[in-house]
Amino acid sequence: MKHAKKPTRAQKLMIGYYHLKPENWLVRSASPDELNIEHRYTGQRRTIAAVFITEHKDKKCRR
Repeated sequence: MKHAKKPTRAQKLMIGYYHLKPENWLVRSASPDELNIEHRYTGQRRTIAAVFITEHKDKKCRR
């Protein structure tokens, strides 16, 4: 059986979208439709639907 891995930045955004703390979750498997995650400490597993989130960065000029 494969080990769970640390989530990528995009996966962290998806996990945060569901009001979960990304630092507490590991990714077991990822598909275009869903993300299977496992809690780092308790071992609880969840399946969440994939959501694509775009980040908007503040474009301030520093001079």
